[in-house]
Amino acid sequence: MIETKKLSVGYGSHCVLKDITVGFLEGRVTVLIGPNGCGKSTLLKTVLGLQPSLGGEVLYDGSELGTLGPRQVAKRAAYLTQTRNTPNISVNRLVLHGRFPYLDFPRQYREEDYEEVRHALKEVDAEELYGKRVKELSGGQRQRVYLAMALAQNTKTVFLDEPTTYLDIGHQLDMLWLVRKMADSGKAVVMVLHDLCLAMKAADWLLVFNDGGIQFKGTPEQALETEIFKQIFHVELSRIKTVKGWQYFYNTT
Repeated sequence: MIETKKLSVGYGSHCVLKDITVGFLEGRVTVLIGPNGCGKSTLLKTVLGLQPSLGGEVLYDGSELGTLGPRQVAKRAAYLTQTRNTPNISVNRLVLHGRFPYLDFPRQYREEDYEEVRHALKEVDAEELYGKRVKELSGGQRQRVYLAMALAQNTKTVFLDEPTTYLDIGHQLDMLWLVRKMADSGKAVVMVLHDLCLAMKAADWLLVFNDGGIQFKGTPEQALETEIFKQIFHVELSRIKTVKGWQYFYNTT
């Protein structure tokens, strides 16, 4: 498990989140929400060692992050950023990038690496994209391929920063289905989202950030029993039971 203890994060000497203590459990979808600039993406980068912390600890299965090398971290946690360039390479070559932590220099792919690529594409229902150029794909197809790259990394934890950005509602729901599938397979999935209704639908565990800290942590059901969304986002959320599960909606106040 990856966890933080009294972690403070920010840029330079500017602290945006302080004393954050959380654990990202395997088999659970943890969703981070909060106003723009509150530190959600900064927290992910710090937990992954991509930028230094301003205090506290990050632990990977009990080992401090600072004692692990980049390859050791990459074998434990995969990360998809919010914005990415679209390389002019084939889908299979892109997904193979997820195998980099397991290769020695010079990189020579093994049959097991190609097997992981095929398996990852199958898991995200994108087998038919094998061999196609990434630049030729739609936005939804690209998201599936990048998710396959994260799966090919074969980590216990996957961090996703705004994975539904620029997707239409159909592809957003497809992405949530894939995220649920990953968690059900035993992975810890940690996701930053802005859409509150999507966040409530996706989350097993919800973390709401504001004013430099965590203002709420718990299940979506527990969040609805509070006024946290009204206090931070100035909206009230409600839900209705449908044949496809709970559907959430909100009104401004």
